[in-house]
Amino acid sequence: MRNYSRVLCYRTCMSLAWRLLARPIISRLDSERSHDLALGALSKFDNSNYGKSVLSRMFQSPDLPIHALGRLFHHPLGLAAGMDKGARALSAWPALGFSWIEYGGITRYPQDGNPKPRMFR
Repeated sequence: MRNYSRVLCYRTCMSLAWRLLARPIISRLDSERSHDLALGALSKFDNSNYGKSVLSRMFQSPDLPIHALGRLFHHPLGLAAGMDKGARALSAWPALGFSWIEYGGITRYPQDGNPKPRMFR
């Protein structure tokens, strides 16, 4: 029971920190800027075993195995292409609870992409 109360307190604190601090700041930023900041922060966790361990404890995914395309996935939640085009936070995504990740792009030569603004809220 003691461990449960610790988890409950931790999740409540994280929820308050998100609602009162992080979300108001992020929502004032340009969408593309907040996307870059999120990837930058995740890339720091990507290089740290301790960071990935912390993320794994915070974001535990349900065990809902699914067979698709001849593969077994732990659950159906995945990350679609576009979030991490440069694979900057590749090993941090599973720690956030994603069962599969689609990353990067395949082009012969680097491309700038569409003109800004490319993202909207």
